[in-house]
Amino acid sequence: MGSDFGFSEFFTVTHVVVYPIATFSVMFLTYGFYVLLFILCINSLTKSPYGSTGSQMPHGLYFWSTVSLFVIGTINVICFTQDKVREMVAIFIFLRTGDASAVEKHANNDKIKSADQSIVLLLSILANIFADLMLVHRCYIVWNRRNWIGLLFVLTSLINVVGLISVILVVVGASDEFDPDRERLFFLGSDIKQAYNGAYAGANLLTTVLTASRIWWVTREARESLGGGIRTLYQGVVAAILESGSLYPIISFVHIALVQSASTIGLPIDLIPTVTLVAGIAPALMIVRCRVFGFMQSKKTVQEAGDLSTLQFGSNTRTGTGTTPGGQSMSGGQDSELPNTDNPTRLTKGVKGDSSSHSDEEKEAATE
Repeated sequence: MGSDFGFSEFFTVTHVVVYPIATFSVMFLTYGFYVLLFILCINSLTKSPYGSTGSQMPHGLYFWSTVSLFVIGTINVICFTQDKVREMVAIFIFLRTGDASAVEKHANNDKIKSADQSIVLLLSILANIFADLMLVHRCYIVWNRRNWIGLLFVLTSLINVVGLISVILVVVGASDEFDPDRERLFFLGSDIKQAYNGAYAGANLLTTVLTASRIWWVTREARESLGGGIRTLYQGVVAAILESGSLYPIISFVHIALVQSASTIGLPIDLIPTVTLVAGIAPALMIVRCRVFGFMQSKKTVQEAGDLSTLQFGSNTRTGTGTTPGGQSMSGGQDSELPNTDNPTRLTKGVKGDSSSHSDEEKEAATE
């Protein structure tokens, strides 16, 4: 078969030149940032924020979810790179020699291609599941273990089931690009996958907003009464949660927009591997930013309001003990709860009477 290969319109400058350069550049830059962030995150989860000998063991859920997300992201990069490099080699051979046999072999029943694409798509769902474990659990703790927050996990689980179904359809349809029936399955699965991406991004954004708004609401009196460094501390915490948590929805919506416009402008970049990486980057960045910011800010405010805790997402404080500014003994549980906002006097007691009592409750609010 010569240069009259039926997919010749597929070999455009956008796909042959722009697509691989843009896709690999964004993916590897994101992965390089992720490697550095992962090291900082593991360091912050396994060592005391004060750098003293009193190191704390990390909460298993957050530690192992963070590790799992990084492993998923690494495998995702390897498989995606292998698939696209093999595709680019086949296209290069066709453009150089006019022999489309390599392209046909890659497009039709290529087991390595099918395996790589299946792994990449399945890992995107698996990454979302691990991210949910951290984000929804954190929201659940911040909301004092309210049962209705558990509906978020049910919602994201159902969405992930739909995503898994779409991946199966896409994988089966992509196994033979010359079979009309499988081609229809592929496009059906792709449409469902796009709907899944949008629904999951929306649920992810909802979880982030609920977490940040709860912390902002519970700490409002501490910010108003103590002011200064306390206000800056909690405002920074809320900002870190919102900014880090919005990364995944933003990159997902950009990916959806690019795919939907591919029929008119082509697809200059593939953000599938980057979206999977960001699913792990978002919670890790949230942990690092809150811990580092909280530690630096608490050092500034310790002379004003006594011993302030840093925000320690995912830390195990079961055996942690300390002393409040008023000289009272304090110990933390593994999952410290927020103050009960159903009783307003409990929040105002510390501000109106003993500010150190209120500071302890706000410390518990920030701990998770």
